[in-house]
Amino acid sequence: MNEAQIPKQIQKMNKFILQEAEEKANEIYISAEEEYNIEKLRLVEEGKRKIREEYEHKLKQLEVRFRMEYSKQVNAFRIKLHQAQDDVVNAMKKSASKELLHVTDDTKTYGKLLKDLTVQSLSRLKEPLVLLRCREVDCKIVESVLDEAKQQYAEKAKVHPPKVTIDDCVYLPPPPTDVNSHGPFCSGGVVLASQNGKIVNENTLDARLDLAFLKKLPEKCDSGNKLDMKYDSASHLKYGLCTQNPGVSPMDWVSSIAHNQGVSPMDLYSTKFGVLL
Repeated sequence: MNEAQIPKQIQKMNKFILQEAEEKANEIYISAEEEYNIEKLRLVEEGKRKIREEYEHKLKQLEVRFRMEYSKQVNAFRIKLHQAQDDVVNAMKKSASKELLHVTDDTKTYGKLLKDLTVQSLSRLKEPLVLLRCREVDCKIVESVLDEAKQQYAEKAKVHPPKVTIDDCVYLPPPPTDVNSHGPFCSGGVVLASQNGKIVNENTLDARLDLAFLKKLPEKCDSGNKLDMKYDSASHLKYGLCTQNPGVSPMDWVSSIAHNQGVSPMDLYSTKFGVLL
């Protein structure tokens, strides 16, 4: 190789080295671009995932808060609705209780009512020996219709007329007045029991009014089918809306309570016992 060819050879070598360097640099650039795009895509997707998770978390929190607020509003509305129902029912019952006081104004009509109530109680008791308890002011009226009531029951049940004894020792509470407005009272009617006092049928006007309203009231108990029993100042048993067996006669519950307290069911209607505790 002569001296004239050396520069050309060096130039070729430089050109070759530069070409290889450019190719290598281009490969590095392409590889870096690919890695950049991959990492960029990963970071973007990771960011999107975090945003979605955060959004879903906040959405769930919002849904929970909404459900809680909705439930709170619904419960508040139900309470107001039940309170409004109670107010209406109590007003109706109070008005009806006042009307009961006038039932006894017409002696003839009231006497027929006492006779029908006595016949009904006899039909439920189906006992040959019966003790009848009434208000002291009603004794004469009851005595005047008792024979007819016994005969009517006997013809209806096709049995011999039962022997009915009017309790002249303990009477039902007197009619409500301004003086005894907070004490035991009875608006009228009768209470009949078997001779041993184990079976009692309360057919007072107050008891029938309570029963009529309980049948019409909407069911509001949510604590299961449990009996809710309360006592009022008039010594009358008030039965809750929810019972374990709605077909059970209220008097069966009276008999059960009397047995637990060690007294005769008939004594539950005695003024000497006052309000049951």
